[in-house]
Amino acid sequence: MKTLLLSAVAVAVLAGCASTRMPEAERLALYQAHAGAPVKQIRYYSAMGWDRIDDEHVVLDMRPNESWLLTVSGPCLDWGGASPILRLSSTGPYVMAKFDRILTELGYDSNVLMSGRAGGAGVLRLRAHVDLATLPPQRLDEKSRPRLEFRVGAGLEYRQFFSRDPRVGNTQQVNAQSDAHLALWQGEPFSLRASNHFLVTNDARNLEIANAQTFAPRIYDRLAVLATYRPRNGPLEIGLGESFRVDDFVQDELHSDRSLANELNLYGQLRVLPQTTVKLELRSSYVNYYNSSSIPNSAPLRIIAGASSLLLPWLGASLYLGYGNSLHFGDPSRLYRPAGQANPDVSYNNFVGGLEARLRLIRGMRLTAGWARDFFDSLFATFFSDDHLYIHYEHNLWRSLSVRANFDTYLRSYGALAPPNDLLYRAYRNGISVRKDVLVGFGAEATYRPLSWLEVGVSYSVLNDATDFGFVDGTGTPSDAAFVKHVLLFKADLAY
Repeated sequence: MKTLLLSAVAVAVLAGCASTRMPEAERLALYQAHAGAPVKQIRYYSAMGWDRIDDEHVVLDMRPNESWLLTVSGPCLDWGGASPILRLSSTGPYVMAKFDRILTELGYDSNVLMSGRAGGAGVLRLRAHVDLATLPPQRLDEKSRPRLEFRVGAGLEYRQFFSRDPRVGNTQQVNAQSDAHLALWQGEPFSLRASNHFLVTNDARNLEIANAQTFAPRIYDRLAVLATYRPRNGPLEIGLGESFRVDDFVQDELHSDRSLANELNLYGQLRVLPQTTVKLELRSSYVNYYNSSSIPNSAPLRIIAGASSLLLPWLGASLYLGYGNSLHFGDPSRLYRPAGQANPDVSYNNFVGGLEARLRLIRGMRLTAGWARDFFDSLFATFFSDDHLYIHYEHNLWRSLSVRANFDTYLRSYGALAPPNDLLYRAYRNGISVRKDVLVGFGAEATYRPLSWLEVGVSYSVLNDATDFGFVDGTGTPSDAAFVKHVLLFKADLAY
């Protein structure tokens, strides 16, 4: 990200130009022609507002006479059915122009394996991250405009556990992730973006754990291409994207959940007012469970329409609603569907949608509340659907002291279950054929940045999964799928 200071006169003149719907390329050239020299960071407490120039540039208004031009990279301003809210990095009162950092966390996890029989452990986490990107020149015209921009980021995390529970012991783990983004012809009517996200992780996918005795390492990669067209660089954007995904679980008991998938994404969005956007989107996928003898392949389909707007200076809102179907096909007889019992549907066939409100009631505070419904791939079944209710709070209390609190509830329902022997269990407890969960999570964090390159903080989180579902292992021992997990961490974050 590059950060440039704009003169007050330039901001006033250019704001008037924006109201006349000047083409994005011309607006950007004017802003950059009036911008000062790049800086590494700016002080950020409570911005008055912001305005999108294009997918790579934002004007951030801090005060009546102070505005900054931010150059971002990657899908920072993508909507994707959610709200077009500007989210800046968590660096206290600073917005920093690069994100190379080392994070150290030390604390305690009361239930490392997310098991009904909790196994606690001390935990040490060391994370390193580096982010490299092209920086466009300060002043651009049609001849000097860069045709290619890229960003490459990579992170590596080392974890060390300290536990007397033999299931955890002194386990050592390494997680890794990388992101690459390539953009061509930005600011022109036709643009092209390509991205790749690679992940090696021991964390649970969608808060699901199949075996309460071990971790669940997973290798994930997603390659995506998106072409967009804006007629005359106007308010209408049409996009066509394609992605390919590999999701490979290392555990033998999860071999049936290894999958290959591709997705086609077609959308049109129109900015009807400076702060109001409407969008219509179609997403069609194909998922192949290449090692599964029971879970049938699927062709998920979603058709979604939505709108997002800044209703008042202190209130923004977004709404989207549509239809979704997981469209599983193949032989359902290999699924777990006991005779004489009420069995869930093989495919999800219902509405999807969401509603969100964003409030800034007092200076330095952001409050977000909403609801979202969608369906997802599952370890235990053909799918699960979530009704997600959430309230997220952020507040810069004083100088560089910030607090955050998140409250999330997931009302989760599963489709047709996979046979228990697919997960190396003898049976589901009490022969149950329907699974429903209520997951309630709360997290709070306080951070303080005494220096521009150092942030310290403390966080606490709790997650409770309430369900009557359970398993019976090969020895006939029953176990609960319900669990409670507490995590307390102290951290030090160094940016360099």
